[in-house]
Amino acid sequence: MISDIMEKQRIFTNRYASELRRNVEEKNDVSCYHLKEFPYDDTQVLVMQNRNKPEGLLERMLNANSDCESAKALYLTYSDLSPLEAAYTPFWDYLSHIDLYQVVCKRWPEVFNETAGNPSTYILEHWFGKDIMQCLSGWWWTVNMTVDDDGDFTLTDFIFDRREDLRQNLGVSTLFRHKPFTRAVLAFLRETPEITSEAQIPRSRFIIQHFNRLGAIKQLTYMDEEYFRKALIDLKTSIMGVKSLQDLK
Repeated sequence: MISDIMEKQRIFTNRYASELRRNVEEKNDVSCYHLKEFPYDDTQVLVMQNRNKPEGLLERMLNANSDCESAKALYLTYSDLSPLEAAYTPFWDYLSHIDLYQVVCKRWPEVFNETAGNPSTYILEHWFGKDIMQCLSGWWWTVNMTVDDDGDFTLTDFIFDRREDLRQNLGVSTLFRHKPFTRAVLAFLRETPEITSEAQIPRSRFIIQHFNRLGAIKQLTYMDEEYFRKALIDLKTSIMGVKSLQDLK
């Protein structure tokens, strides 16, 4: 008889996740990341009693045709994460090192090329989420901030569609996790393609800089999507005036 008992989701202890990070960041110890499976201390693992380990996620992500499809599969599997849970790095560190290690290695394979760049920086960015847009947690947050309440992924598809620079710029914004802001910016750019037809990088940076500065004097986290849409329409002439990074002040 097949057991009805599901395997529980596991995560690293906070102490062990910090230790793994220090090994890379301070000791420059990256040898484990050249292996096909990551060796770890299974005594430094906690069991999440309220969450079962999902079945088939690894295969769905490995078989996905794009980052966007992988990100959607990840998000839909863990769509019920609370903001606090989603911000807990040992959860993502466990997934990237154990459950979804093959996904991370396949997506960011330069870790196996010992002559490529700085391996410590590369690993910190992709396995630990030093760069919010270039890791599993970054994928989850990107989908979470772009999908609408009815499950429409139009803006998710838009941000993943050859717009890596836009994801980077939004990811470092102090307002990235304020969903009305992120969705308003993406909807505005999608509806006004003339803005990104040229100078896409400096124009997107200009938008982010504008609202980051405005946020220093105005409580933007209380503003809804319509507020940001109207503000972007008013800002359009200034945005179109940006032609290069030199135009940013």
